Amino acid sequence: MNITAKEYQPFYRELFRKFLNSELLVDKTGCKIVELLMPRIELTISAEIDGCLEFNARKSPMKYIEKELQWYDSHSLKIDMVSDVKIWQDCANKNREINSNYGNLVFSKNNYNQFNHVVATLKAHRDSRQGIIIYTRPSIQLEWNDLGGRDFICTNFQHFMIRDNKLMCIVNMRSQDVIFGTFSDTPWFFTVYNRMLTALRETYPDLEYGKMIMTYNSFHCYEQHFDKLEAIATEE
Repeated sequence: MNITAKEYQPFYRELFRKFLNSELLVDKTGCKIVELLMPRIELTISAEIDGCLEFNARKSPMKYIEKELQWYDSHSLKIDMVSDVKIWQDCANKNREINSNYGNLVFSKNNYNQFNHVVATLKAHRDSRQGIIIYTRPSIQLEWNDLGGRDFICTNFQHFMIRDNKLMCIVNMRSQDVIFGTFSDTPWFFTVYNRMLTALRETYPDLEYGKMIMTYNSFHCYEQHFDKLEAIATEE
């Protein structure tokens, strides 16, 4: 089991304990869910860690992650580059567009060049607390189901700070599916982190790797994946 997976496993075990104790929720579709509220996962970053998870029962889907990264880097809201992926088919509106192209939200001009602003902020003021990339937006309350879509952005923010000559990153997610979401989202946050570190080293060449602190308002598993949850939770 890799380093990243080891940090996550206790939370899968806690979810499984709740399942065994029948501490379940039922969502609006009638699906049973087991959930943790606001778990905090702290990852120590290094050049060797890419954020991928690897359990015997499930691994980060590398081919999909590579395809997703290409799509994110295109900044396109259309799902043409991932049209074979069911979750994006289900989320897209009648124009085959979604809200959650994370590359668009982080890097694009039409979403305020947030990555570049964070770089400029931290280069200008090393101790700034304003180095934040905001993924979601107030208007998502109305826009999440425009034109028949259903894509309420899951990530709230990714916040960068320099402390003790280390680049720190805090991520907060509104919602995280622990079987589908975690295995793909975590590598993405590491991608943004590594790009940030590279950009900041132009000004601070000795800047070191720090920690990534992940917080999830709802960290949950759906009943169709309870078997995978058990397999991960009981893995030695």
